[in-house]
Amino acid sequence: MAVVTSTQRNVAFSAAIATHAQARADELAHDHARVRAALPGVSRVWPSAANYLLVDFADAGAALARTRAVGLLLRDLRRTPTLGQSLRISVGTPRQNDRLLESLS
Repeated sequence: MAVVTSTQRNVAFSAAIATHAQARADELAHDHARVRAALPGVSRVWPSAANYLLVDFADAGAALARTRAVGLLLRDLRRTPTLGQSLRISVGTPRQNDRLLESLS
């Protein structure tokens, strides 16, 4: 019977965590691009490498109302100077992103 040391367990655990983190990062990058390309009623999507999208909508008030109606929260930035029709969207899981896109369609 092989004996597994705590160091070996820690190495295996760290490798599993790294694999999971990389898979999640890849999934976020894919969905970031997918959501960005599929958003309707948008006049501009600001460049971003984060899991947030800063989006200028043709009618940010209507977009905010539609997303709130289905229980999604977007950051309202319309009171920020030069961001009069802007909302910040957090890119989430594929299921959450699907709900977002459906609510805005």
